[in-house]
Amino acid sequence: MEIKKGIGVSSGVVVCQALLLSDEDLRIGRRAIAASQIEMERQRLSDALASSRADIRLLRDQTARDFGQETGAIFNFHLGLLDDPTLLDTFYQGVEKHRFTAEYAVSRSLREYSKQFLKQKDVYFRDRVKDIYDIEKRLIHKLQGRDRVRLADITEPVALVAHDLTPSQTASLDRTKIKAICIDAGGKTSHTAIIANSMGIPAIVGLENITQDVTSGDT
Repeated sequence: MEIKKGIGVSSGVVVCQALLLSDEDLRIGRRAIAASQIEMERQRLSDALASSRADIRLLRDQTARDFGQETGAIFNFHLGLLDDPTLLDTFYQGVEKHRFTAEYAVSRSLREYSKQFLKQKDVYFRDRVKDIYDIEKRLIHKLQGRDRVRLADITEPVALVAHDLTPSQTASLDRTKIKAICIDAGGKTSHTAIIANSMGIPAIVGLENITQDVTSGDT
């Protein structure tokens, strides 16, 4: 039996089958739009932002009801990003000035924003990069008309193994089915870790390569 070492962020002991969640990497190619399409792209972007804000408010309020106001308040960071006038201006400038698609304007801006957080010495700010990626995924899915990965569809008790989980994914987990979380990335101050602890789901982060050593069905 191989022993893996990570960072325990939520205590507990669980023995059950693993479910390996494939990593979803968003790769949005750069594509120019015609001048006649600018207004349509602006509207698509505005609709995606409005829909994302509404979803996150619901998630924040539900999380606060289920796990406390402090845990629910984590999603105020997400809402703050979606209302940040400087960040929103980079989205719209990407469409209007550079004639990017809405998807590429969002992805390009948020990835540049993430780089600024990664440069910070304080681990708290570096851990916020996951929240920025969470926002990127949500907006891209809205723009593309796709549903996010439905972890709620899991029907059997499992230990969820993944490269990483966003705060939104973690808060949406069904505790009767997801018995434990094991992920490659993350640290003690990540919002994913905080939410898992509030939910009472045993969790280990920072395992580095657990996804390479475990397959779905392993105990």
